[in-house]
Amino acid sequence: MNVTGVRTSIGFSLIALFLFAGSVGASPNSHDGGFFLRLSGGFAVASSEFEHGSDLIELDGAGGDMNVAIGGVIAPGLAIHGTLFGWFLTEPEIAMEGETGTLDSDLSLAAIGGGFTYYVEPANVYFSVSAGAGELSIETDNVTITSDTGFAMDAAVGKEWWTGDNWGLGVAGHFGYHSIPDGDFDDNWTGASFGVRFTATRN
Repeated sequence: MNVTGVRTSIGFSLIALFLFAGSVGASPNSHDGGFFLRLSGGFAVASSEFEHGSDLIELDGAGGDMNVAIGGVIAPGLAIHGTLFGWFLTEPEIAMEGETGTLDSDLSLAAIGGGFTYYVEPANVYFSVSAGAGELSIETDNVTITSDTGFAMDAAVGKEWWTGDNWGLGVAGHFGYHSIPDGDFDDNWTGASFGVRFTATRN
């Protein structure tokens, strides 16, 4: 999935999930059961590098980040969910063979998987981890190069404040990691990301 696809998926996912989440929830101001939905997006600093023999290519930059989690609360404070997550960078920095510059392309990570979120109540502080399958994409002049499918994970620590019986708004810090095959070689693109997200959760 290229950068445009990531952004389009984010938009449609958010709209569809907001509409779907209108009527189902747990008891007011609690995470004790029922439908669970968390929509989040924000900022990320990300990097990815590929090493083949003595050749090392590094890409890094700052950009956007998104995470959509949908599932259910199976025990007080504990939700399990499917997760769509990723980030995108516009014109990241590139370092190769001792030279540095700006890549005239967009770099993105798109991943889908599953995970859990645990709330410490009544503080409404949460810890969340998701892992699954991810792909890297580079888009240049309407030409998209996509990696093979590999491993991607995302972890976050956040705090939310109730804004109604079933909705909470908050902020979270997040960390991600990926290890994804190049496709042409037996080596992997590996890297990490971190940043801040703003969240809206329905439960």
